[in-house]
Amino acid sequence: MGVPPAPKRQSNALCEWAIRTAKGDVDEAGKALRAWAKKNGEGQYAHELLEVPEATYEYNDYLRSIGRL
Repeated sequence: MGVPPAPKRQSNALCEWAIRTAKGDVDEAGKALRAWAKKNGEGQYAHELLEVPEATYEYNDYLRSIGRL
């Protein structure tokens, strides 16, 4: 639904690789996918996400100090 076919094929191929590598064990396949993502900086291990500054709540503290929150 709106996703080009190439990324779908790539993700399917990656999932098939993980299942083959884990010899059908779903938990091991998940571990293999997470290890692949970490090694390649994809998904939740993407460098763009890891380098985001930590969220702060300074604005909320300000709103509390003036009685708006």
